Amino acid sequence: MTEPLSSAAQMMEALSRYLETGFTPVLAPSLSIGFEVANVERFNASVVMADETRFEISTHLGCATVLEHCIASMETSGFLSSHTGLAAVLFGSAAETEELHRVLLHFAALFVQLHEFAHILCGHLKYCDAKGLLKRTGAGLRLDETGADGHSRKVEAGEIPSDWLKLIELEADSMAFEMLLGFSYEFLLAGDVFAEKLRREADPDRLSARMTHTLGEIAITAGAAVFYLLEMEREGRDAYPLPETRLLNILNAWVQKTLLPEGGGRGLVKVRLDDGLREALADRIVPSCFTAAQFGVACAEAYPELPATGRGRISFDEAALMDGFINGLLGEATKGASAGQRELAALQPRLAAFQLQLTRHPLGT
Repeated sequence: MTEPLSSAAQMMEALSRYLETGFTPVLAPSLSIGFEVANVERFNASVVMADETRFEISTHLGCATVLEHCIASMETSGFLSSHTGLAAVLFGSAAETEELHRVLLHFAALFVQLHEFAHILCGHLKYCDAKGLLKRTGAGLRLDETGADGHSRKVEAGEIPSDWLKLIELEADSMAFEMLLGFSYEFLLAGDVFAEKLRREADPDRLSARMTHTLGEIAITAGAAVFYLLEMEREGRDAYPLPETRLLNILNAWVQKTLLPEGGGRGLVKVRLDDGLREALADRIVPSCFTAAQFGVACAEAYPELPATGRGRISFDEAALMDGFINGLLGEATKGASAGQRELAALQPRLAAFQLQLTRHPLGT
């Protein structure tokens, strides 16, 4: 008999233990990274740097409970009925929607934690420390995203890019998504008790195409939930990328990993869109993007206290989103491109230049 699903707090604690003791020592053996769950009912997280090799990632309990609330509100409206196909792939039965929604919670919480981990791996903390963008706390130095006056002076003096916060957020999103996608099956096996029901693959290192795509869909959907819920926390502050921009950014990473395995490094993909790739995008990728964006917006609208200042940044136009994504793959910009695509296209060249200033932490093998 399968055990009942654990509480959100237990799930978060279990994820933190796994990341601290089982994941990061293998991926980043030269670093000491602690993971803690703060009993705060907000959808947020932070990272503190004690020194160049010691860090502490704190994830709010709200990263699970807020999304849990949003999913519960959507269950009553029938919005999540389209997810039954994903449940069938993961668990062999379309009826296992509770477990599927638990996987969404699981992946969303992981995405938040991996995003903070990515800030460390990408060298963002080192860069921000050198530029005076960290503020001292009792435990060490924390990324200071709100020091507007001091940061503005640094921008005016040419010490940091004007869009520095957007640049590090997009890069951390990309790396977090790549880790979530690359280790998705392992994360499930190491996760909650629902893993007992997970359909076992013959070779976990060589997943079936159907399982791989399903896990990608769930990772994209979880990422969208994170982006739109974080927007509610930040109340529409334009220092951060639009949620749609962040979604398109990881969607590019998904295309690069699944359809263009021989592609280049992290960033906006520019390709020749032949008939085969166009068909794959139309059949597999773009519908998943729409579903993920709709889920993210629905989460934001179900947010316990939806701030009016955040409403203008959570909407999206499906036609513009599709055109913008396709044009982004082609390296083109059109008048019909969405706001997210325009922002991403403007930031990508700046991100490439910004990455040259960073010192990345070496990864384990």
